[in-house]
Amino acid sequence: MRRKIPTDTWEQVKTAFASGIIGLREIARNMGIPEGTVLARAKREGWTREIQNAKALAKREHSAPAVTAKEPVANHHAVAR
Repeated sequence: MRRKIPTDTWEQVKTAFASGIIGLREIARNMGIPEGTVLARAKREGWTREIQNAKALAKREHSAPAVTAKEPVANHHAVAR
């Protein structure tokens, strides 16, 4: 008998996959969902492309300049005498 997997469960699966820490098969096992069901949905909805875009965006956000507007640049380049 088929059971309907709630939308919030699918969001949890997608979020876990987007984190990049765990694979779809392991997520499926941990959530008690058939592996084929999770793999099919990920493929159908194109999760792979979304993950790559999310990683690229996260990488850009982490490479922000270390100097803030409140902190003068001169403080970072002070020479000890």
